[in-house]
Amino acid sequence: MWRVDQKKRRRIEIAAYHEAGHAVMAVLTRTPLRDTTIVASRLGASSGATRLERSHVSERIAAKAKLAAAGHRHILRRACFDIAGEIAQRRFAPGSWRTLHSHSDLTNVSRLLDTLGLSEKRLNALVKAIVIWADSLIQANWSRVEAVASELLKRGTLTGAQVRQIVARIRIGAEGGT
Repeated sequence: MWRVDQKKRRRIEIAAYHEAGHAVMAVLTRTPLRDTTIVASRLGASSGATRLERSHVSERIAAKAKLAAAGHRHILRRACFDIAGEIAQRRFAPGSWRTLHSHSDLTNVSRLLDTLGLSEKRLNALVKAIVIWADSLIQANWSRVEAVASELLKRGTLTGAQVRQIVARIRIGAEGGT
């Protein structure tokens, strides 16, 4: 029995870091954050979720071929948000990540970037750049990710305002917060 409880606790910790990665990235990229939770959904399909406020750039507008620069920035910020959970999870528990765990995040990134209408070569280069940028932000703000994950483990759910307070409370110095 103890081993099952230990495994369940570890899964919850991993989910906390995954969701904390999303939440911290939302704050860093000024993407309006509604809330984040590690409380399993009623259907048991997910061990957590991080929700954004309704976007000012709708999917229909983003799907149009010609986006303004602001629309492109929104798509790039959202792609970083979507990939940040996986990055934080891998940093916390490198062996825990599996494609299935982040399937919806990766699907969102693919769907968003497809709206830009780039060639495959440019799209691949952009994906690499987004991963590098998101990884560097998570690494530089790791103490913030840890703090949000810790609070998620205590409370289960945090509002966007609570996440912003936690992030603002932790100063990142020249060492990058690690």
